[in-house]
Amino acid sequence: MLTLNLEKKWFDKIKAGQKTHEYRDVKPYFASRLEKLKPGDQFILRWGYKADPEREVLAEFVRLSVVEDGMTTDLKHNNPVYDIEFVLIKQERVNGASK
Repeated sequence: MLTLNLEKKWFDKIKAGQKTHEYRDVKPYFASRLEKLKPGDQFILRWGYKADPEREVLAEFVRLSVVEDGMTTDLKHNNPVYDIEFVLIKQERVNGASK
């Protein structure tokens, strides 16, 4: 399953439901992963690189587009970026474990 690693400030906004778009540079590395996604596919958004359920949320892919001017995104640079639109999937907890 695709995992996108995030800085804490962006992870917190996503987890709070304040952010539903994530951005990545248009580069072959991300093209090979993101362009395979189909609406409804699930992926993980993770704060940092540590695999810990408390630092991860499950998201459902909605749409991928390219923003030509990255200055209008969180990345704040002049290069094109992928705009990954998603919705969070609410996970119920049973005895401390996600199901």
